[in-house]
Amino acid sequence: MFQKKFFWLIFIFLFTGCSLPSVKNLHLNMDVSEAPEVHGANTYQLSNTSLKRLTGKLNYNLEDEREFENGSKDIVYEVGILDFTFKYDYIKKGKDYLFAGAGVGYKDGLFYHFSLGGNTSHFEIGGFLGLYHHFTQLDYKGEYCTEFFLFFPTECEPFSKEDYDITTSLFAGAFASFYLEKFFINYSVSVYDPTVTLKIPNGDYSLSLPSISSHYLALGYRLNKKIEFTSGAIFNYINSPAASWYIGFTSGINFYL
Repeated sequence: MFQKKFFWLIFIFLFTGCSLPSVKNLHLNMDVSEAPEVHGANTYQLSNTSLKRLTGKLNYNLEDEREFENGSKDIVYEVGILDFTFKYDYIKKGKDYLFAGAGVGYKDGLFYHFSLGGNTSHFEIGGFLGLYHHFTQLDYKGEYCTEFFLFFPTECEPFSKEDYDITTSLFAGAFASFYLEKFFINYSVSVYDPTVTLKIPNGDYSLSLPSISSHYLALGYRLNKKIEFTSGAIFNYINSPAASWYIGFTSGINFYL
């Protein structure tokens, strides 16, 4: 009995073979954004106090898109020329120099984060961790292939689609600020990995993509206790096999409640 079953298993393997599905010749255009910016109080914050801040910013990129290859996949990041950031921050400082913060904002989608750091008389430093729900438009095409072993040829089925998606990515980073009287300079680096789910003939296909690192360098001036202005540059890095940078500018206003 065992020999008979073994014989039939070998027969099925030889004449039907095993199949391995794959996606080939994928070309993907998708909207992406800079990683969200996070920073501290921009000034010395008294111990055992809290601050509430509203931020509005205009961001401008010198380029509209970046194309690169990710393995056998041709990817185009549509970075966009112009976008806006709106954000609310809450920062609480303890009895010494340590502080904790939280924020929620909108930048081509909703994001929120938590931060920890230290705030001294002229300098602050910290780190943050959050989630970014990015709204993106997708335009993709390719072939869904089933590769058979042994006697059967590879079968491929073309697909193409325009779609919209809301992706969720973890983002993290660090910041540092130096301030003197009403002037300050701050630096922040923020990183996230865009992820998308494509609709292909046999179902959903999840695709991990190269990370985007955004480096914000800004100068600021505090007009009074309620209002401050900032302006600076954004240096974005795409961590692809052909690593590339693209540059933008940012300018905004902060209101302290």
